[in-house]
Amino acid sequence: MDTAPSPVDERVDAQVVDAAWSHGDIPDAWHAVVPPGTDPSALLVALWLNRLGRLFEVNLDSLVRRHGLIPSEFRVLGTLLLNGSPYELSPTLLNEIVVLTSGGMTKAVSRLESVALVERHADPSDGRGVLVRLTRSGIRTSRALLAELISGFEDQLTTVAATDRTTMVDSLRTLLGTYGPAGS
Repeated sequence: MDTAPSPVDERVDAQVVDAAWSHGDIPDAWHAVVPPGTDPSALLVALWLNRLGRLFEVNLDSLVRRHGLIPSEFRVLGTLLLNGSPYELSPTLLNEIVVLTSGGMTKAVSRLESVALVERHADPSDGRGVLVRLTRSGIRTSRALLAELISGFEDQLTTVAATDRTTMVDSLRTLLGTYGPAGS
């Protein structure tokens, strides 16, 4: 089940991250608790990525719920849309990209199928396999949601220079790559 982080978790994370941010560097207190020989900036990166992820989830949840969906369902729709025509993938590949449990994927696909945003059909290259495909309504809905999501990101990134965005993309790609195929 997709749930927003609790306000207490957010407040604690925000206090820690804001303390680090206000120092513009690693707070002195962290050096006492970070194991010797390790880079305390790794903790700062992890905290900031975690906080950004939580903030993203809150915004995504608000956006998709206005359209009667939950974030995991949007991730399935968005993945199919971004895969390109014919907007279809196997549930196994969807699982690898979206990073849901198999039960979570089954639930998301079933729900999307029940509201006619996706359909399942036999995989012509594998008689036992199934493919999940966006319907016309699914394509329209996915495009509208993605446009709204991108617009929000653009608003948030107005203070970030284009060269910094490029560096950010490259750095995040490298970091995701450390997780192997599931991260790419």
